[in-house]
Amino acid sequence: MLGSAARLALNTALLKAALDAVVAMDGSAKRCIVASAGQDALVLARGRGAVALEEAPGTGLNAALAGAREAAVARGADS
Repeated sequence: MLGSAARLALNTALLKAALDAVVAMDGSAKRCIVASAGQDALVLARGRGAVALEEAPGTGLNAALAGAREAAVARGADS
C-alpha cells in the first residue's frame, strides 16, 4: 500500500505523462481539460497549458466527468 507521499508522486508522474502525450500528439495541451479537486494537479495542468477545472469536493467522478464534458462543449467540442 502506498503512503500519501508516494501516492502523490505516482499521480503527479501519471498526470505529467498524460499531458506530455497530449502535447506530443496535438502540439499543445490547450484542448485538454483536467478535472481535479487537488490544487497540485490543477497547477500542473495550467502550467502545461491545459484547462484546469476545479472539482467540487465530495461530488465524485461522475460529477467531475459531467463538469468536464460541459466545459468541453462550451469550448466547442462536438464529439
